[in-house]
Amino acid sequence: MDCMNTTQAGIASATLVLNGVTSVYDCEGYRLPTEAEWEYAARAGSTGATPNGDLDGNTACESPHPTLDSIAWFCGNDKGLTTGVGQLQANAWGLYDTLGNVSEWCWDWEAAYTGESSDPEGPATGSQRIRRGGSWNNDAWLLRTARRNGATPDYRYHYIGGRVARSAR
Repeated sequence: MDCMNTTQAGIASATLVLNGVTSVYDCEGYRLPTEAEWEYAARAGSTGATPNGDLDGNTACESPHPTLDSIAWFCGNDKGLTTGVGQLQANAWGLYDTLGNVSEWCWDWEAAYTGESSDPEGPATGSQRIRRGGSWNNDAWLLRTARRNGATPDYRYHYIGGRVARSAR
């Protein structure tokens, strides 16, 4: 990127203050989506492994890939780098690149799921934040909508990005 150089390596750490609110949902403005919000938006009403259907055993870098080629950049069709958003089909709700291209940070700290719930919030603290969606250098099986991955908040690499959510009261 033109704005980056060897002395500007991005944000290494940041502190978030909720200004007296107890839930991310009470915040106004732009923020990272919770893990539940991310999955709901990525699924766009679908129930399969991807918004485009199941992977049907084709889980490596094989291409053509009948499920992923039209919706996701992954190791079977990638260009060896992050690709501009919107070059493949959007999901049913008009969102592009929810799978593949870049793995997306979520608000939640990593923790095991605890039973069934609707729109759960993650734990208040932790050591790793959740990333979802997989990236251009991943095998097909890593692009399942339900797949979760954690990393420390200061972890950065060229296949990680983000998507913003907006809260309004």
